[in-house]
Amino acid sequence: MEAYTDMMDYSGKASNEMLEAIRIRGGMENWLKRIEQNSIKPNEIKRITKEVYFLTSKATDVEFLKSMISSNILSKHELEELIEKKFVTSRALIDDRSITSKTIIASIAGIIVSSLICGILWALAIFYLPGLYLILIIPVYIICYFIIRLITKQTRRNPVIFIAAFVATVIAVVLGFYFYSLSDITDIAVS
Repeated sequence: MEAYTDMMDYSGKASNEMLEAIRIRGGMENWLKRIEQNSIKPNEIKRITKEVYFLTSKATDVEFLKSMISSNILSKHELEELIEKKFVTSRALIDDRSITSKTIIASIAGIIVSSLICGILWALAIFYLPGLYLILIIPVYIICYFIIRLITKQTRRNPVIFIAAFVATVIAVVLGFYFYSLSDITDIAVS
């Protein structure tokens, strides 16, 4: 079935060998029915997944979803297992995107920590890579983001985390230039 589907996707027609194999296995009509039957279950899983994501909120529990969603294709056990699995994923996305006082406080702490660490790294980059340090802005952002993510336990899907990583990057760059200028002053004082 995969070979037939791939041939139809790439060239728009099946090879003579493929057509002969289909004829031996009951003909094209049987073949197309089998392909359709094999797509029924995956399509039902997609439909149920969409329903779970649509119905899930902070106030929703999994038992509510089980009572609201039904299927004539999946067994009761398969349906409940799928709902439970997708509910966990959907709730995690909602929690990740939610903005709470904990998110804000942890983001501020993350900004402070990541700005200091990346500011030092930025100053070292300026010192050791005088002509190339500008290309390191993206890695500085990535490091800031991962530090903030580690502290907040939330991802950039949350707008506060995304903004915090950007602010931390800007502060780190400014601090890096400041730390680098301090090294210049130290060099002047030593000589």
